Amino acid sequence: MDRNGRFSDMVVQLIMSMGGWVRVPLVLSSLSLSLALWLMLRSVVRDLRGTISPGLDLLAGAGAFLVPMALIGIDPHMGGDTIMFIAANIGYMWGLALGVAAILLLWSQRGPNVKHGWVLWAAVLLSFVASVHHELNGPGAVGAVVAMALITPAGKWTVRWAAALVVTAVGNIARMGMPGLWARSLRLGGPYPYPKSVGELPKRVSFVIHSVSHWFAGYPALFFAIMVSVGAMSVVVMKRGYHRRTIGILLTLFCMAFIGLAATSMRIVVVLTRRKMSGDIDLYLSATGLLAGACFGVVAVTLLVLTVLIARIPGCGMVGVATGAALGYYALPVFMGSPGGRTSFMSLAVFSTSALVWAWGAVGLAMDDTTSSDAVSEPGAQPEAGTAGAHGAGLRATTVLAIVVTASCLATGLQGVWDILQGATVNGGVWRTVNAQVDSARRGERTTVIIPKVLPAPDWLPDYAGARESATARLHQYLDLPKGVTVVRR
Repeated sequence: MDRNGRFSDMVVQLIMSMGGWVRVPLVLSSLSLSLALWLMLRSVVRDLRGTISPGLDLLAGAGAFLVPMALIGIDPHMGGDTIMFIAANIGYMWGLALGVAAILLLWSQRGPNVKHGWVLWAAVLLSFVASVHHELNGPGAVGAVVAMALITPAGKWTVRWAAALVVTAVGNIARMGMPGLWARSLRLGGPYPYPKSVGELPKRVSFVIHSVSHWFAGYPALFFAIMVSVGAMSVVVMKRGYHRRTIGILLTLFCMAFIGLAATSMRIVVVLTRRKMSGDIDLYLSATGLLAGACFGVVAVTLLVLTVLIARIPGCGMVGVATGAALGYYALPVFMGSPGGRTSFMSLAVFSTSALVWAWGAVGLAMDDTTSSDAVSEPGAQPEAGTAGAHGAGLRATTVLAIVVTASCLATGLQGVWDILQGATVNGGVWRTVNAQVDSARRGERTTVIIPKVLPAPDWLPDYAGARESATARLHQYLDLPKGVTVVRR
């Protein structure tokens, strides 16, 4: 068994002992993650209460609730690699639900008027449980804590809350030193073949470019939604006169670097495809690769500064917390060179939710501006010419944008739900034949069990048995077959 430093694998062993009831925790894990992401979006809607209508509130919530299914709609193999793979389902789905819950609880306990102090320390403990359950929750919590520290106004700080943030950050950083966490990664090696003589710095630079380029090429719609949502929020904030010049410069740099990163990423992936290579360190350290790395650096820095500036606006704190958490969840995959798939599921889910937070935060602020412009201080006074019309046009454009982003998430999410139900049904029909053979073999009625190498919907059931010799050798034990029975794959 691999050492990976995760508590989730012990939980998996307990759940596997439930037999047919294993379906219940698997469904609950998916629902708990959807609920946690919905609560993250609800936080910004709640803070802007009174400005967003119930109908739009419901639409936004449905979009956040379907974020995990939307990712599966975009990348079906990720569905088989997370939801249908029990160890990953418990590790990633439950793990992210625990991590997001800890972050939301911690954020809710800021300020001097908090009544139940024990909730704060319960949130700290939950963050530790989440990071031990799955290691990606560690940097995710640290990213959220750093964001909280940067955006919290002086009047909201208390000694207890400051101590809780420090303990959370230090504890989750320390968790990354667990030996089992790195044991498996050292055994598996890097994300693509590269000369072992390469120094540590160029290797890590190539890993970052490898990860980022595959991310942007693999999930372009998601990152376009992030860019558009950040742009919409920034424009609304600039119209309020808040750091207009600074945010304008940052937004211009962000969009230019974003487009440059998308273009260079597509170029890198096209070249790799043409060469039939999974990765190429020479390509990553070429002018194109280094330009992609530079663009990524500009995108990350400008996004961070924009987040800190905008999240300090009253009611927009969750913009900072969600984005900080998303950057934290991506820190380890990009450091290790992850090109996407299951290892990027957590960060993709939080990034998707943060895009919705930016979009609906923009709607809330735009509605607030419209309400303010319509307010008349004295009887008979008239609003400034053109102001109400400009605010109304801005509100309509922002609302349409947020609805389009959310509707895309809803449509893709429903497609993901349909695909996983259809794939599981088709594969289940084939696997029932295998189960019948196993039952016959246990009764002594046959000496051979035939397991198909390929299922009708392979994306929804990754062939770990065929990919790993150790797993193939353990099929006999896993199926609890008598000694005289042979397992054949064909």
